Amino acid sequence: SKINMTVLFDQFCDLVERGRKAGKSVLVCSAKGRNRAPAFCAAYLISKERMTRQQAVAKVLEQ
Repeated sequence: SKINMTVLFDQFCDLVERGRKAGKSVLVCSAKGRNRAPAFCAAYLISKERMTRQQAVAKVLEQ
C-alpha cells in the first residue's frame, strides 16, 4: 500500500507542535527502524524552525 508522506508529515508536525505547546518532549522513532524518524525531524526543523538543511541535519545528529 502507498503512504501519502505529505499527509503523514502534516500529522507529524501537528503532534510535535501539540507536545511543544504543552511543554513536553516528543520522542520520535520509526516502527521498522528505518530512516524516516530522523528525516521527519530534519524536515520539521527546516519547515517550522526555518533551519537550513545543514543546520537541521546537524541538530538531529547531535540529539
